[in-house]
Amino acid sequence: MNRKLVSATELASIFNTKLQSSDLLTDETRDCQVGEFYRLVVPDGDGCNWYLRSYTGPHTCSGVVHAIAADLRLRYNLMN
Repeated sequence: MNRKLVSATELASIFNTKLQSSDLLTDETRDCQVGEFYRLVVPDGDGCNWYLRSYTGPHTCSGVVHAIAADLRLRYNLMN
């Protein structure tokens, strides 16, 4: 699968938009946001060159955050 190359800022914007529009968040988890990404020197076995380093918000939104990360890791790579 070809991944679209984006900057970390673009990826954060895409990620946070998907996160805030998720039907899985509740009022108490609505303020979750991604923080930083870690760029891998060598892409992983699936060809992705990043992973989510941090997010803010309550622990209860972790499942949604990780589900979105898994989806976006299939579709985007970070630019050098």
